[in-house]
Amino acid sequence: MEAKWKILKVVPPKELDVVERGLSAIRDTFTLVTPGASALFDAYLLYCEGHSDFIANLLYSVSFREGLLFLTIDESFIRFLKSRGKPTSHVIKPHDLVKLFERKR
Repeated sequence: MEAKWKILKVVPPKELDVVERGLSAIRDTFTLVTPGASALFDAYLLYCEGHSDFIANLLYSVSFREGLLFLTIDESFIRFLKSRGKPTSHVIKPHDLVKLFERKR
C-alpha cells in the first residue's frame, strides 16, 4: 500500500507499464500473511512508544513474528527500532535486497 503512494508521486504515467509488471511479479510470488494477535499487539506497543506510522509498525511486527524480511527505506524507523532495543536483523534496505538477488544468480 505504501508503495502505491510513492508510485503516484514519483513515477511518470508513461512508465507505469514497468510498475504494472513489477506489481504482477510480486503478486505472482507472494504469500499472504495474516497478522496475528501478537503482531497487532507489538505494533500497538511501537505506536505507544512513539512511532506514529502504525502500518510500518504492523509490517515490521508481522515480519518479525513470521520470520520474514522487512524491506524499508525509512531510516528514521530503523533508528527508532534500534534506540528501543528492537531486533533489526530481519530489516533490509533496497540495496540489501539487490545483493540478495545478485547472490541467487
